[in-house]
Amino acid sequence: MSAKKYCIYLAGPISGCNDKQIHEWRNNIKERYCSKFKFIDPAEKLISRAIPNNHVAYQIVKDDLESIKNADAILVNMWKESIGSSTGVVHAKKYGKPVVIVDINHIQSTTLSFYADAVFHSINAAMDQIRDFLELDTLCQSIAKKNNRGTDSFNRAKLIASIRNACQAAGKNDILVPVRIMPEVYKNIYYKRKQSHGSVFTTTNIRDAVFDALISMENDAEFGDDFKGVSDAWKKHDEQNRKKIVALPSILEAHSNISEVPLLVPISTTKSHTSIWGHKISRIEDIPEEARRLFSSMACVRGIASIRLGIMSAGPKHVVKPYIELTVSKTPRIIEGVCHDSGKKGNTQSFQILLHEDQAKQEIKQNILNVLEKQS
Repeated sequence: MSAKKYCIYLAGPISGCNDKQIHEWRNNIKERYCSKFKFIDPAEKLISRAIPNNHVAYQIVKDDLESIKNADAILVNMWKESIGSSTGVVHAKKYGKPVVIVDINHIQSTTLSFYADAVFHSINAAMDQIRDFLELDTLCQSIAKKNNRGTDSFNRAKLIASIRNACQAAGKNDILVPVRIMPEVYKNIYYKRKQSHGSVFTTTNIRDAVFDALISMENDAEFGDDFKGVSDAWKKHDEQNRKKIVALPSILEAHSNISEVPLLVPISTTKSHTSIWGHKISRIEDIPEEARRLFSSMACVRGIASIRLGIMSAGPKHVVKPYIELTVSKTPRIIEGVCHDSGKKGNTQSFQILLHEDQAKQEIKQNILNVLEKQS
């Protein structure tokens, strides 16, 4: 962690609780982690709740929302159901804050689990996760702006606001859809920053990470329709907004069209279908070693949004060594491919490569062939 102490808001039941239930767990956390974090404890400034009063209720909610907005992350100790804590979780997501829930008594709320970034059954595990989430902020404290216009730092609130605007423009729910998208965005940004190994991290890297996430969500086999149109709305929003945080990436902006290491390219089988290797594929690591080298090489080529495995067939009777054939599809942003390998359920696995942009299709195909040739 950096020298900066991140601030954690300690949410949890207050109404209907005695003093020990309200204060003990919060005090224990503050004492144990005071060297690493600062804390906002709403129980330290309790306004009398004994007398029902509209002004008191307004002040309580106002203070809570302001505290959540000022925090870097939210820890929710949901040892029992709490309307106030649940409402606070939704507001925290509106502000783009990481939310980690402690479900020590196994309440297992489906709604809270959806809005949370993570759920644990112990406070220690939850605090470890918050530390990991905030490492992204530490890693991205210095982001180079385009055209040498100085540096900026990663801003979750601005990023979530930008994505929410795109969701609104696309006619999607501006809380529900961003909550589902943001973990993918964070994961991609974190991966790309780690991948840069201390070199300059740019706004282009951020744009790439966000757009990869949008494309990945739009091509999700089960829920993709829920996210359709968000990337297009994002583009229009960025073109019209001078204060844009991120814009659509262009592979032409990349320093090199081929990365030295595999990029984070989502790969999957369609729906519940299996593959020639006898099981579903959810990541490149699921592919047997020899064929995996080919897919890992393809993942080094910039401009690929995702890879979707399709129909499998018997193919050639004997495949001495895995190899791949590619064809440029007439469908925009698609390159068709087949992988020939000796599998349990066949020797030929078809797949589609979805691209970020259509105009570079031929160039990307050639780059893929070039990296595959090095593997032969």
